[in-house]
Amino acid sequence: MKKKDRDYRLPIEILVDYHQKESLTSMFCRNLNASGMFVETTNPLEVGTTVKMSFELPFNKVKVEVEAIVRWTSNTRPETEVEGMGIEYIHVSTDLKNILNEAVVYYKGYYENEH
Repeated sequence: MKKKDRDYRLPIEILVDYHQKESLTSMFCRNLNASGMFVETTNPLEVGTTVKMSFELPFNKVKVEVEAIVRWTSNTRPETEVEGMGIEYIHVSTDLKNILNEAVVYYKGYYENEH
């Protein structure tokens, strides 16, 4: 995959569940790429917080489960127009990396050709 494809942020809205300690929260992802996503929320977690996330990729109905870390929030980046948090996937298997990379390439082609 080319660096340009890997860095491409898919403008996609999908429901994301994240588990932290004993709680489960559902929020909407506003964009994602092969290494992370932006989750819209008025109550972002603290930078450095780790969570277990699950979501379904719409184009292939693959259920993704991944550990992730909050890398930044709209509180730490005032230039961010939407409240939320930047999430980076961690401990990602090769198979999951391939699935996420395929999603980026698939949707990038869709948005470039259709929109």
